[in-house]
Amino acid sequence: MDFLFKTAGNILFGAGKLQKLGHLVGEMGGSVMLVTGRTALKKTGLLDKILADFKGRGLKSTVFDAVPPEPTLGVVEDGVMLAKSSNADVIAAVGGGSVLDVGKAVAALAPSGITPRDFFYGTPIPGNGLPFVAVPTTAGTGSEVTAVSVLIDDGKAHAKVGTRSPYMFPDLAIIDPVLMLTAPPDVTANSGMDALCQAIEAYVSRGASLVTDVLAADAAQRMILALPNAYADGGNLAHRENMALGSLMGGMAFANARLGLVHGMAHPVGVRTGLPHGLICGLLLPAVIRFNAPVCGEKYARLAWESGLAPRDSSVEEAAEALAAQADRLNNIMSLSSRKKELRVPKEAWPAVVEQVLISGSTKSNPRYVTPDDVLGILGEL
Repeated sequence: MDFLFKTAGNILFGAGKLQKLGHLVGEMGGSVMLVTGRTALKKTGLLDKILADFKGRGLKSTVFDAVPPEPTLGVVEDGVMLAKSSNADVIAAVGGGSVLDVGKAVAALAPSGITPRDFFYGTPIPGNGLPFVAVPTTAGTGSEVTAVSVLIDDGKAHAKVGTRSPYMFPDLAIIDPVLMLTAPPDVTANSGMDALCQAIEAYVSRGASLVTDVLAADAAQRMILALPNAYADGGNLAHRENMALGSLMGGMAFANARLGLVHGMAHPVGVRTGLPHGLICGLLLPAVIRFNAPVCGEKYARLAWESGLAPRDSSVEEAAEALAAQADRLNNIMSLSSRKKELRVPKEAWPAVVEQVLISGSTKSNPRYVTPDDVLGILGEL
C-alpha cells in the first residue's frame, strides 16, 4: 500500500479560536496583508475587530478587500502588487473559498517573480512563498487545507481552472465554527453541497487511499445528517461545528485523492452560467452518483448504510440509489432544485463544455471512465 498525504502545516479547530489569529500571525511576521471579500466581514464588524487586534499587537496591516465570488487572474495580480508595495511578510485570508483561493495564490506568487497568468497556464512556482493563514467563514470548499486555487482567466472567455502547487498549502488553518453562525441560508446550502460533493467524490476517486477514505467517509456521513439542520437552524453551533469539521476533513481528503465528474463539469458549466459553484455541484451530484454507481456502488452503499439512508439488509444497488435520492432531497429541502433551469447551457456551447470536462483532472479521477456522450447525456438532463 503506497500513498502520499499532505495538508496544511497546522490546523486549529474550535469555537472561539479566531481570537488566536493576531498572536499566531505575529509569530510569523510584523506586516500582514488581510485578504477578504468585498462586504461580508465589514457588515458583521469582524474586519474592524481583527484590525484592532492586529494594531494592539503592534502589527502593521494592509487590507485587500476586492475578492469577488468568482475570482480572476486580475484580482490575484492586484493582490500580488499590493502585497509587494505594502512589504507584507504574512498573508492572512478570512472569508469563503474564493477569498482563501486568492490569498493562497497571492502568498505563493508574491515573492516568486511569476505572474498569475503564467502560473495559470502551467509555470510552476519554484519555492516557498509568504507565510499564509487561512480562516474560512463558510463550511464549503475545504480550501483552508488544500494546495488548490480556483481562478478564472478574465482575458479568455470560459477558462476556469483549479491551479495547484505544493507551495500553496496554508501554513496555518484556523477553523472557528462561530464565524459560520451568521451565514445566510443560501450560502449555507451552496457551500454545504460543495463540501458534501467533495467528500463523496474523494471517497470514490481513483486516487483514494485508506487515509482519504477514512476522512472522506466520516465527512460525508457527518454532513449528510448535519446539512439540513444547519440550513434550517443556522444559529445552532453544534450543527455548524459538524459542517465545519466535515468540510475540513473532506478538504483534507480531496486535496490528496482528487475529485470526480461533478467538479469536472461544474467549472465549465459555472463559467457559462455565472451560478454559485456549490449550487451547480449540488444539482449535478444525483446524476453523477447514478452514473458512477455501476463501478463504485458498494462505496456509495456504505455511505447510505452508515448514514441511515438505507436499511442494512438492502442491496448495494438499493443503497446507492438511496444516496442519490438523498442528494435530490437535499436539493429540494434547500430550494436548490428550483434553480435547475438556470443551469442549462446553450446547445451550441456543449462541444466546448465537453472538451473542457474531459481534460479536467477531476474528471480523470472519476471512478467511471467518462466519454463525450456521457457528458452530453448529463447536460441533457439539466
